[in-house]
Amino acid sequence: MATRPGLPNLVQAAIAMGAAMLALPASSGAMNSQDARRVLVTTGWLADRPAAFRDALLDVGRLQAVAAGELFNIAGSAGEGMWGIVAGQVTLTSGMNSAEAPISLLFNPGSWIGYAPLFGFPLLANARAAVDGIVLHLPFADIRRLLAANPGWWEHFGRLVLEHSMVFATVGVDLLLRPPERRVAAILLHQAG
Repeated sequence: MATRPGLPNLVQAAIAMGAAMLALPASSGAMNSQDARRVLVTTGWLADRPAAFRDALLDVGRLQAVAAGELFNIAGSAGEGMWGIVAGQVTLTSGMNSAEAPISLLFNPGSWIGYAPLFGFPLLANARAAVDGIVLHLPFADIRRLLAANPGWWEHFGRLVLEHSMVFATVGVDLLLRPPERRVAAILLHQAG
């Protein structure tokens, strides 16, 4: 099989370009909770959920800055809550791989991660900030309290699991594509939305 010099550089350049586009502007300072809410109710999983559910979750959330390179979701741990990405970009690596495993997925604002403990599992992946960013932390104790009072809201978390399952299946298929140029193109198209 012929080697393809530059292919890893192409992938790294694409990741760097995406991270640069999603980085917080230097002049932005701290994001306020209204701006964070605006992002999370217009993009991603919460965008098409009922307002009462969205508001209840966002009301218990706490904004947290994450520095580029910071690991904030550790595979195998019980976790303390789930995370909504408000600004920046987060890389995800499977907890089933070694610490040196390549990035599995990139998550952008509006994405949610770290929900496995709600279903009795440990966290399944490592999440690391690709650039300086902001996440909204939803403590599991608060989520469980809301779900106990509103059992029908479990459906919304089931929807999140199903959406992610479809993404993971698609990525798995894309990784089997040949030649490598097609594989890289497919992955970049998924990241572009």
